[in-house]
Amino acid sequence: CSFLGALSMLVTVPAVLTTKNSRSIPGPLVTANFFSAWVWVICGWMLADPMVLAPNVVAMAASAICIYLKQLYPSDEDGEGHAQELDTHLAAAGAKLAPEIPSEFTAFAKCVPPSGKGSFSPAASPLRAKTGDWGETGGTF
Repeated sequence: CSFLGALSMLVTVPAVLTTKNSRSIPGPLVTANFFSAWVWVICGWMLADPMVLAPNVVAMAASAICIYLKQLYPSDEDGEGHAQELDTHLAAAGAKLAPEIPSEFTAFAKCVPPSGKGSFSPAASPLRAKTGDWGETGGTF
């Protein structure tokens, strides 16, 4: 898991090198991934297990590259300095930025009817039809 997590951080390296802005590299995540891989490298070395050691050496190296780039090209504080360059680079690479980045709640928000156009009816709930009540917890499923 740390192997794939570390390698996924390398996706933004071309954009960082082009824009000279490391805003797209999540610093705390890369640092945590580096130290996690470091601990697993020590564990693999102590156990003399190359199946533990090898992928975590790669993960540690990938995280170290991202940490180095984070130090070499500090992020803009306001985030506006290189945003246009980053958009241009990503568009040239074939990626298309959405005008609004969806959050983890996007799919749920599309399921909830807009106010005034209907609402959820507890009486029509399939849970209520099965149990006859909302249960002991006061309405949680």
